[in-house]
Amino acid sequence: MRRMTTPSLTLSVILASLLAACGGGNRGDMKATETQVDAAVTKAVPSKSASASEAAGAAETAQTAAVDPPEQGSQRKEFLPLEGVYGDKEGPNANRNFFVYATCDGHLGIGAMWGDVAPWILDPTSETSFKEISSNQYNPPLEAQFELDADGNGKTLALNSHFKERGNMQRLSDLPEGWEPDCSKPAEH
Repeated sequence: MRRMTTPSLTLSVILASLLAACGGGNRGDMKATETQVDAAVTKAVPSKSASASEAAGAAETAQTAAVDPPEQGSQRKEFLPLEGVYGDKEGPNANRNFFVYATCDGHLGIGAMWGDVAPWILDPTSETSFKEISSNQYNPPLEAQFELDADGNGKTLALNSHFKERGNMQRLSDLPEGWEPDCSKPAEH
């Protein structure tokens, strides 16, 4: 069993105290007052291990982390021409379309429009080829290959994965209205 060092233990106690001061784990009650944060830090940090200014600095940092969600990054502009809905106009897969979008943290997202599942997150292996960033030996990565039109926009999409291949899906339309990520808002977790 790993023993916690004094700084780790102190930080754990501070964070636990802040969580309690903020009202538990209820996301709607995560706004702690400065007095609550200062009281939690003062209570958690013995006066021998930290000066008043260090405790105040820790309180300010902890309050900022508890109140302000992390900022999002930005979309990679070179992925924007690939965004849209891809699928087959006719045949057995006509209602099994995929949506493609540039994520707010610099990746490409591909999701199934017919299922209630999270999209695959991919990184480029070339200008038009992408590979899923999280996979394991039981779930090999999804691979995506785009063909571009004369203007450099996505024209077709081919997917290859451990469960099946789906090739030459046509770009059917832009993303539905409201589906584009809003990278100006803080990330929701």
